[in-house]
Amino acid sequence: MNIDLEIVPYNLLFRNDSTETFTNEPFFKQPNGNLLVNGEQILYFIKEQLEKNFLIFKRFSIEAYFYLSIKLNNIKNMNLTPMMIGRNHYNNFDELQLPITLLQNDIQEIKKQLKNVVDILWQSGGANECPQGTFNKVFDKFSLG
Repeated sequence: MNIDLEIVPYNLLFRNDSTETFTNEPFFKQPNGNLLVNGEQILYFIKEQLEKNFLIFKRFSIEAYFYLSIKLNNIKNMNLTPMMIGRNHYNNFDELQLPITLLQNDIQEIKKQLKNVVDILWQSGGANECPQGTFNKVFDKFSLG
């Protein structure tokens, strides 16, 4: 059995109103052995999880503001796609902890904050920023429920 298939993504809601989400979905290995992290898929994952969190918070009458913390583990020697392979390479570190960000109940402010955070993800891989078109493609239909 392939051990990679045994890793199960999960979401947890804790009593202190915090949530934790884990996934390995944006990470994959090409047939030639190159390790890739799909940046656009990470954006979709962040959007989906934020929308779920806002819905859960609304359902349980929890005040809709929280801290967002994103950490990528085991990324050494991975390429960030869909950029040119080799140009956006995480070769200086094994993990990347993005800045912890307070998100409030305002879509436009959340989008600005998220763009700043994901720009760091792209910059860490060697690009100038997350392309605005890629970001907009994912977050244009972002909703707080």
